Amino acid sequence: MKYLWLTFLTLLVLGHSPQPGLAEPSELKPDSTEFARAQMVDWIDSETFVVGRWDGSLSVFRTQRAGEWTPVLLQTQATTGAGVELVVALDEKTILYSNGENELALWGRTGKGAFDAPLPIAYDVTYGVANSATQFNYLGDDLVVTGHANGFALVWKRDRQSLTLLRAVDLKSANPIPSPYPLKNIRGLAAWKGDLVLSGSEDGDIVAFSVTTGNERFRQRYSATAQRGINAISEIDGQLLVVNCSVGAADKNLWLYEVNDAGLTLRSSLNLVRDATRPQVFDFDGDLFETNGKVRFIASTEEGLMWRGVINAGVLAVDALATVAPNGGAALDVNDITGSIVAAAYDVMLFEGGN
Repeated sequence: MKYLWLTFLTLLVLGHSPQPGLAEPSELKPDSTEFARAQMVDWIDSETFVVGRWDGSLSVFRTQRAGEWTPVLLQTQATTGAGVELVVALDEKTILYSNGENELALWGRTGKGAFDAPLPIAYDVTYGVANSATQFNYLGDDLVVTGHANGFALVWKRDRQSLTLLRAVDLKSANPIPSPYPLKNIRGLAAWKGDLVLSGSEDGDIVAFSVTTGNERFRQRYSATAQRGINAISEIDGQLLVVNCSVGAADKNLWLYEVNDAGLTLRSSLNLVRDATRPQVFDFDGDLFETNGKVRFIASTEEGLMWRGVINAGVLAVDALATVAPNGGAALDVNDITGSIVAAAYDVMLFEGGN
């Protein structure tokens, strides 16, 4: 019996099983894997929001009510199969999203119920997939501006659930940052004042440009030592938040500027990181918002963390953080009505905006 037991242990150590049919199993490899990480999220109204994911899906959720313990999925929509890099609610009845390299889509509804079949809007493929958007009214016209992967901003005139292209504005930098990733994506757009829009690009430049003429008011590198491009921007009352990837301990991944006609003035910066030994820290998304007379900010970093803070006399100060993913950043948005924060990575989480 002793020798039988030793033989059994030897087989276990060597990785062999004494049971017939279990010896030397081959490794199974998947033919494909769903990548369900969220890329964009946007509130539709006070209680519903839409999430766009890298698996090509759009999902509309409602916040939980009494007796419910999670946001409730209301509706899903498949896109062309490419990852959804842009999704924005233009109003309670209209969602705009990217639908491949040369197409946008408007997903509309007539009431408060389900959204109808999407309406495709094609454009020249040389502009690239849409990455960002902003909207505002100027001289009676409802305008939508979309930022694209090849360094262009497209200016559209909106009439309810239709878009007409007015012009394309080339925003590519003549002197891009010295990054190993030579990207031109316009990752951030913010309506500023009058007919001026602010853009933030992967090439490192922030540009203020006119949507009526295409002329630039100013162009400025967000940091003279930048090694990575811009991932998101947000503006409130002349304060501009810029989100990027920091490289090295001395770099920053969150910046606050004062913006005026002359350009940008740096007010504050932070490197949002828990493990300071990391060679770089990707800041995925960020947003400015107001609550109880305070200007606050949120940001999401590659450690799977969401950081929340407040701006005191022009200085960024973190006051809370949360784990929102096992790794990687989350898409973020703040509800203008309720102040609630939605963070979407693999899971979808809701948070209070703070006092």
